[in-house]
Amino acid sequence: MVPLAAALMATLAGCASLDSANTSANAPASEDSRYAASPANIASLSAVVRRNPNDPQAYNMRGTVFGKGGRYKEALADFNKAISIDPNYAQAYANRGLVYRETGKLNLALSDYNRSLSIDPTYSNAYLGRGIVYRHEHKMLAALKDFNKAISIRPD
Repeated sequence: MVPLAAALMATLAGCASLDSANTSANAPASEDSRYAASPANIASLSAVVRRNPNDPQAYNMRGTVFGKGGRYKEALADFNKAISIDPNYAQAYANRGLVYRETGKLNLALSDYNRSLSIDPTYSNAYLGRGIVYRHEHKMLAALKDFNKAISIRPD
């Protein structure tokens, strides 16, 4: 059992450098991300927000697109608005946590992932995000537990 745990920890440690290379706030946006954050798509989502100013999902969706495009300030504003409309919106907390993680604000990210999980303990994306934060903090056992939890929740 101990050699297996050591192997898993070594694997996670190796993944930490890959994750930071792939999720760096300075990494170039993928083609999908550039398309998602295209002016036409943002304009369309902004029209949805204008038509539905009290819909937290509209803000959450636009915030997600802003985040994919690296427009973190705008993404945070939209996630904050979604949360102000629905303080129990687990996905918005997890999405805001992702932006905080991408911008190196790991304590804020961890807080948002924890809040998301307190609202919805079955939200696998929050376990995954929190696991990545733990991995960045070199808390490999906590990261492994969260990754396993995320896997166990995901539907087949």
